[in-house]
Order: sequence, then C-alpha cells, then structure tokens
Amino acid sequence: MPWWVGTIMGSICLAILNSLTRNYDVSLWNWRIVIVPLLLCQWGYWYGFYNAPNFIKCWYTGSALNAISAVCLSLLFFDKSISIYTALGVTLIITGQWVLLK
Repeated sequence: MPWWVGTIMGSICLAILNSLTRNYDVSLWNWRIVIVPLLLCQWGYWYGFYNAPNFIKCWYTGSALNAISAVCLSLLFFDKSISIYTALGVTLIITGQWVLLK
C-alpha cells in the first residue's frame, strides 16, 4: 500500500473527528463515538509518515487533504455555502501540492 493512502485515510478521519467534536461535548459517554475515527486517523498518519519518501511531502499532503475534506464535510453536514475565497483556497492548496511533488 502506498504511503499516500494512509495519509488520505488519516486526513479524512481527522476532518470527521473535528466535525464530531464540533457537535459532541468531550465526555466519557461520547468517547465511544469518537474513538473509531481517532484510531483510524492515528494509524493512517503513522503509516503515511513511516513510509513516505520524506517528511515534508507527507505533512503537506496530509494538511492539504485535511483542509479539502473539512470543506467538503462542512458543505455536506453543516449547510455552509462555498464562497470565492473557499474555492480559491482549495485551488491554491492543490496547486501547492502539485508544485511540491514536482
């Protein structure tokens, strides 16, 4: 499995985790809901950083994918609208990732 697959999984799970903690208070009762994305996030990032060719590529890929997946989750679940600044930010993130990997 390539390193970026773990990074993608970790980034998506981190965005889900942030969305869940936005709605749920941190308590022992809600811990059962948060534990699965937390463990998958940790495992995905561990795998990505462990197998990546260098730290910067994995870190920037994870940051970019986390930001993009958080925007998608806010559009789906929190009824947020997309603005020109959001679209510009996503475009700059993707462009930066492409420049970094070249």
